[in-house]
Amino acid sequence: MPTKKWTEKEEEFLRASYMEKSNAELAEKFGITKNAVQKKLARMGLKRSKAAKRPAPAKAPEAETVVDKEPEVVSTESHFSLGNKSFYEDRDYQQAVEEYRQAAEKESDKLIRLRARYWMAESHVKIGNIEEAMNILKTLAEGHEGHYLGDSARRRMAALTEYIVPVT
Repeated sequence: MPTKKWTEKEEEFLRASYMEKSNAELAEKFGITKNAVQKKLARMGLKRSKAAKRPAPAKAPEAETVVDKEPEVVSTESHFSLGNKSFYEDRDYQQAVEEYRQAAEKESDKLIRLRARYWMAESHVKIGNIEEAMNILKTLAEGHEGHYLGDSARRRMAALTEYIVPVT
């Protein structure tokens, strides 16, 4: 399926309406999937929080009375998408490690958890944490025999081993 080319007007509409409209409603409007909407929102840095969804109080509290705000909630799929953005677009591999870690810990979908762990290992490679990358890859390889990510982890471990200890 081809990637949607977003116009400035469509992006403005997203910024203006993403808090009021669900991903399903936005997907229907643009003729794309909910997942595509979620990824676009993540790339644009648009996040929904529980605090923002509550109706505004009749009278705004005085600045001195505001103590804490509710922490922002980011969906686990967004963590995976944000990890991809950090890895591919921003080349901020440390941030990618953190986003992939959160997705791997919180995601209910097994495939996304596995993919997050694999890309967390690749992010570690990029920042020079080869030992940590090898530990993650080893866990994937041993725990997922016959799965394409387990096979990929074994091949990547072999390549890294060859890179670290060249054959003489």
